[in-house]
Amino acid sequence: MLSEHPLFVPFGDEVLAGVVTLPDRPARGMVLLLQGLGASSRAHKYRLWVRLAHRLADRGIATLRMDLPGMGDSTGALPSAVGELPTAELRAMLEVACSAARVDSFALAGQCFGAQAIFELSTDVRCRGVAFILFDDPRYILPQPGAATAPVT
Repeated sequence: MLSEHPLFVPFGDEVLAGVVTLPDRPARGMVLLLQGLGASSRAHKYRLWVRLAHRLADRGIATLRMDLPGMGDSTGALPSAVGELPTAELRAMLEVACSAARVDSFALAGQCFGAQAIFELSTDVRCRGVAFILFDDPRYILPQPGAATAPVT
């Protein structure tokens, strides 16, 4: 049976919060699940991150669902632009979560704003994979198979 643990990490004057989901056996690795900003909640529509964390735990993989600064239980200011990616905060949480799960490798999964942060975090030599999650957004629909268009802004 999997287990879930709240995680609170001091970061300067702020506190970062998240939930670590652990499998019932030694974890094979960690996946950091990064949400986007805006309308979706920190667990996402239909609790996508929670369901994904549970499925990965069933397969022996630990996860960290982190609340970005200013979101959920994390204090601080919510990032207002992609140029304000909280990569130092993400790294700090990932270090503590990996240590708690006793793993030395991780993967990254991000949606929207969270996917942007992956570009910086993926340079870590312990990173074993990345995933970008795009929801049904008309800006990314292709007009014909094989034809790519730039997102409408």
